[in-house]
Amino acid sequence: MSDDCSKFESDVKHKFEYLFNNDYEIVHRESSSRNRCLIILKSDNMQVKLFRAQDEVNLLVGRVSAPLIWGDKQDGKKEWFYIREVSRFLKNDLDVSKVIHNESKKQVNHEQQLTELSRMLEGNIPEIENLFSKSNYDRSIIAIADFWTEYNRLFDIEYKKYLES
Repeated sequence: MSDDCSKFESDVKHKFEYLFNNDYEIVHRESSSRNRCLIILKSDNMQVKLFRAQDEVNLLVGRVSAPLIWGDKQDGKKEWFYIREVSRFLKNDLDVSKVIHNESKKQVNHEQQLTELSRMLEGNIPEIENLFSKSNYDRSIIAIADFWTEYNRLFDIEYKKYLES
């Protein structure tokens, strides 16, 4: 792994210390061109995937058997879910105006992004582990898909109003 990815791994270990204290371990590390880094952590309950690209860091969650891949789909089937998707679902947050009217996205560095993602995950760990458990997974992904269908419908309505104003 490149030195740059070693720093990313070190930052992940620091920002997500609570995962390592709760039986999560790194099961996969990978680097690719353009300084992209991938780290996957696993417990008995689910997996957590963190990847860093040039200007962004993302966190996705998946069931224990989710494949160790960069993307979120394998063979057309969604296997990994962005923490922001899951967090909105858990809060039943259908307020699309926040996204439409947030025209000035502030620039944040990788460390700040990791801090935000860590807080988002840590505050929802029990609920997310429950969603991705073997007994709930099939029901959960249907419920998440239904939520996002409704969110996107509302977003389209609000965006059209925004464009017309």
